[in-house]
This record gives sequence, structure tokens and C-alpha cells, in this order.
Amino acid sequence: MRRTSKIQPETDNERVQVGDLVIDKRRHEVLRQGKRIDLTPLEFQILELLASEPGRAWSRNSLLDRVWSTEYEGYQRNIDPHINRLRKKLETDPKNPRYVLTVRGVGYKLNEAP
Repeated sequence: MRRTSKIQPETDNERVQVGDLVIDKRRHEVLRQGKRIDLTPLEFQILELLASEPGRAWSRNSLLDRVWSTEYEGYQRNIDPHINRLRKKLETDPKNPRYVLTVRGVGYKLNEAP
């Protein structure tokens, strides 16, 4: 009994669900329609950041700074190939994304209700 009382229940912050996409931060896994999607650590970090506030538009610079954990001084479009690979893995039609959306003139956001 003493050991089980130390186990912390899963909080809402550890698991984010957007439509049929489930992001489990604690397990470091992503499921779409119950099927596991393999992401690189960097792709997972990007998705995790977008999922921390679904609907919030993140600038490219903010994403780069947060994911690389330092002030990024390179070309801000360097995030775009990572987003494209993430879309290819998450989206059924990457050219018409439902989850990771482009916010024109700003950057990207995770759709609140795909």
C-alpha cells in the first residue's frame, strides 16, 4: 500500500488529444487512430511544443529558440523541413494538413479541432 500511494496519477498535461491524434508526453509517443507514429526526438519536441497550447500561433523564431534551447541566430526557415517531415508522418494528406497548420506571415500552430 505504501508503494502504490507514491505513484502519481497521469495528469492532463502529460497527454494531449487533438481529434484522433494523441500525444503522450510521459511515454514519448504519438498515436493516430490508435496506431503509433514514430517521430525523431526533434519532431517530437516540435509537436510537444505546439501541443502545449493548441491553437496558439508560434513564430518560426520561437519554435527554433524553444526546440534548440538557445537563442537561434540562423535562418528562420530552417524549421520548415522539420515541419514538413512531421506533416508527412502525421497527416493523411500532407498537402492539406489538418493538424499542423501554417499561420501565414507568422509560423505554425496545432489545430484545436481538426
